[in-house]
Amino acid sequence: MKASFGPLQVTLRYAYSRNGTWYYQRPIPKDLQSRYGKKLIKIKLDTTDIVVAGREIDRLNREAEADWQRLRAEPTSSPQALRTHAVALLKQWGLSAAPAQNDSSVLEAFFDYLDAKRPAEMYDEDHDQGTGHPTDHLTPVESEATKLLAGTVKQRISDATNFYLSTHPKRDEAKFSADARRVMDGLTKVVGDKPFEAVTRADARTFVDAELARGAVTTSIRRRLSTIIAVFTQYAREHEIAKPNPFSGLKIVGEGKDTKDRQPFSLDALSKTVALCKQMDDEPRWITAMIADTGARLAEIVGLPLSDIVLDAEVLTSSFRSILGDHSRTRTVSAWCLW
Repeated sequence: MKASFGPLQVTLRYAYSRNGTWYYQRPIPKDLQSRYGKKLIKIKLDTTDIVVAGREIDRLNREAEADWQRLRAEPTSSPQALRTHAVALLKQWGLSAAPAQNDSSVLEAFFDYLDAKRPAEMYDEDHDQGTGHPTDHLTPVESEATKLLAGTVKQRISDATNFYLSTHPKRDEAKFSADARRVMDGLTKVVGDKPFEAVTRADARTFVDAELARGAVTTSIRRRLSTIIAVFTQYAREHEIAKPNPFSGLKIVGEGKDTKDRQPFSLDALSKTVALCKQMDDEPRWITAMIADTGARLAEIVGLPLSDIVLDAEVLTSSFRSILGDHSRTRTVSAWCLW
């Protein structure tokens, strides 16, 4: 859908507005429609604000695409894929995982379907003698589905990650979510997507050792640990899990000793940079020249309103107040970025 703001026109994919309220609507890929029992995902967003709607649509798109990727993967390729396939199976039957309340007749029909798959010999021998496991005849997906219904599925690192991102104030910021997922994916690649309560201090050390072995800078490792600590702390607190955070207070061998001091640009280097900018004379070069001239941040230059550039002052200045919230700072602009 397209929305106009004066001369600016914004296209919002997978969305439409009805009576001012925004809806998310996206076609389900044909090869997955049987898993959903429908052709479209349709969700009322409960907002009339296009900016809020855009953020929510971005989040829903990421979730849908991740689910589709897992559904297309082999069910046993990962715990996440197995869980997604099991949830899809329950949806086909009109059921939901615990603690949801399901229709008793539908539940009975589902378990009758599973029981019908039990070989006759299990009834005649194993079942009567108590030697056969009641789920031996089920596929991994069906077995996982029964655990979901019973509420006995162990929550894993990936579940803690999803919970953290769904409850964090910055959950609608794509970069924040992507960065957090990248860190947590890095953890599961090293220790696996273990049950949350099974993660140990030894796993934490294994992760740090793996990061050091691949050449990561210790300050970067500490930053990643901060994300992991936040995920584990939030999940444990909200689920009343009385367990020390295995990543808290973890030491990193040689922390801080591998940092390198950055040298500032010389006046000669800046002069040459500005000279090249004048030769190219396009928008990216204008931005580069202003950064070289003022020392401002990239975001401050790109987001600088024209009203904050004082052209008729005795000394040409720029104010960066709006970028820094309540604080402001003024920088003098020289001939470097004027041509």
